[in-house]
Amino acid sequence: MVSPRIDCVGPLNMDLLIRGSAPLDPDELREWVGPSQVDLLVAGSIGYPVQALARLGCGVRVFSAVGEDAFGAQIRAELGAQGIDVSQVAVLPGLTSIAIYPLLFGGTKRPMTYRLSDIQPWPSALPAGLDRPDGLLLAGLLHFRRMYRSGMASSFAAARAEGVLTALDPQFPLEPTPAPWLPHIADVLGHTDVFLCDEQEAESIFGPGSPTAAARAALAHGCRVAVVKLGERGSLIAWDSRLISQPAVALGAAVDDTVGAGDSFDAGFLTALLHGADAAEAGRYATAAAASSLLQTGGAAAVDPAQVQSLLPHVPQQRDLSAR
Repeated sequence: MVSPRIDCVGPLNMDLLIRGSAPLDPDELREWVGPSQVDLLVAGSIGYPVQALARLGCGVRVFSAVGEDAFGAQIRAELGAQGIDVSQVAVLPGLTSIAIYPLLFGGTKRPMTYRLSDIQPWPSALPAGLDRPDGLLLAGLLHFRRMYRSGMASSFAAARAEGVLTALDPQFPLEPTPAPWLPHIADVLGHTDVFLCDEQEAESIFGPGSPTAAARAALAHGCRVAVVKLGERGSLIAWDSRLISQPAVALGAAVDDTVGAGDSFDAGFLTALLHGADAAEAGRYATAAAASSLLQTGGAAAVDPAQVQSLLPHVPQQRDLSAR
């Protein structure tokens, strides 16, 4: 079987995950000293998906940028060692971004703090003359205000016209940005085949309402498939006149953190589509991929293809909501 090739655009950074248990009382916390599990991971809105896509068998090329520092060198080296093409990852003067997750207080994804780089996180448009991929993913568009309406819509339009599957997971702004966020992504959304977001993002993008309304709004803006990720409740998937609910795999207490689970879902969904699956089949595979990431240290970077296959029989049956 020929491996599908996908170009991935978005920010790269390092994630520092600190897992353990610390006192909630502020006075106790100020005096607390204790052990934790500490992991430093190659990450970012595109960093997690590209690693999951590569582990699931896709050929991956990244369009991004890192700082001219040790973190930037580590990111390029680790991605390259996984067989990911980093020839389009620019090294620019400045610092690489880092996100820090002190998961010491019962949360699996928050709190989070970060240091943002001042470099341009990805090219405004894709360079001409490159070989055509099978898919094109842009992730994290909403993170950086300076990248709104910066030119990527033209790359999406050109790719879609050539039969490339285009996908967008815009995520959320990293600085205060009033809702609705739709105007900031509308230029790219109009050339997007597959739209992916979580429940909170859906409401901030399309306005108050149900995940169903958000998914249908994405279709109305020209997307062919819309997915709203609902965390431990699974996902909602809409295409054509179809709407299905895909429950998540029940993992219970086995989950230490959920960082990268949504990225793994994206990678699984796109991998399945690029192999010819329909949206319902892709939803099942994506659900198994997300579950695999939740069972590993390293999240999306440690998705196990064999484990994904073993989890597929445990993916709950979908519910058809098309009549609603």
